[in-house]
Amino acid sequence: MDPTQTEYRRRIWSYLYHADRSYALVLGRPNAIQDDYTYTLPPLNISDESMATQIKSPPPLSTPTLMSYVILRHALAAIIGRMVHYYQQVRTTRHYSEVLALDDELMAFVNNLPRTSLSNPIHHMTNHRRISLFTGSSSSQRFGS
Repeated sequence: MDPTQTEYRRRIWSYLYHADRSYALVLGRPNAIQDDYTYTLPPLNISDESMATQIKSPPPLSTPTLMSYVILRHALAAIIGRMVHYYQQVRTTRHYSEVLALDDELMAFVNNLPRTSLSNPIHHMTNHRRISLFTGSSSSQRFGS
């Protein structure tokens, strides 16, 4: 398949993937797209105008393009999907350590954002207290409540 066509398909898939994860999170419903049955690479960090020349060697994510946001959003959607999946499981035993692992994954995502994507709202988000999803002494110690 033509590399340009492949890239356009990845971009469309990324939008659909993010929408699925966002709607599932907001509506409290399971993900419609199951990660176990799909594998598509995220879009490349190239703009539409330079696609023909940069498709074989795209700039790193630290070089901002219009697609940088979409790539980061795609990575965040994967984390959101794992969170939604965790909370939708009603027939399996769940452990608080899994919540902590999801929290660690989310914080690692935020802490590893490229400097070019750190605007004031995202940067200050890490300074706010996180909302505790569970009650008890261990959750209040972990989340700074």
